[in-house]
Amino acid sequence: MPRGGFTLALEAVDGGINPDRSMLSLGLVETAPASGTTAQTPVEVSDVFEASQEVTKVGIRHVGVIEVVEPA
Repeated sequence: MPRGGFTLALEAVDGGINPDRSMLSLGLVETAPASGTTAQTPVEVSDVFEASQEVTKVGIRHVGVIEVVEPA
């Protein structure tokens, strides 16, 4: 059953075996609460990262149980 109370954070991650220098790779990290409600609650994530002038796009990798919905 889904639970509320998760916290999310963004962190810089490895760009892979053949990284694209024009992309800043970030990972979405989730932390489950010790206990929480039995209802899903919306959570927003915001952070600031330094990037070289080569970066023109951001890729966010997500592995976990939280459903990711991009703003419309």
